[in-house]
Amino acid sequence: MRLASAAGRRSLVAPLAGAAARVVALVVVLGAPRGAGASVFDDEVAARRAEAAALAGKPEAVAPLLGVLELWNDVEDRPAIAAFLDAVKGDARQLPDVRARATFLRGIVAGRLGDEAAAARLRAAIGLVTDFWVLGPFDNEGRA
Repeated sequence: MRLASAAGRRSLVAPLAGAAARVVALVVVLGAPRGAGASVFDDEVAARRAEAAALAGKPEAVAPLLGVLELWNDVEDRPAIAAFLDAVKGDARQLPDVRARATFLRGIVAGRLGDEAAAARLRAAIGLVTDFWVLGPFDNEGRA
């Protein structure tokens, strides 16, 4: 009893060959030599830092900051994220909105690193509300 014809075998082999080629390409890309301890995520942080410097003075300089903290768990060099944010917030060429965003993110990084005093200073520097009161009682409970 024949299990598959020649045409049937070819139809199974083509997708497998394509998948194997994709796996080999992925291994080659991910296995590319890097600096000591560097990963693709560390390269991403470095690329974002270079892009932010190149876009200094433009509103689109905020784009490299967006989502940078999503790389936090994946990078091997977390201080590089802090240095990137420090560079942007300290760059006088950057627009105030871009520097404020970098300061906000740097406050989050300081908190993650356990430096709550620095985090509070950074939040205060951009005027974030940290304390508020609600005064009551409110008489219209349950009424429209």
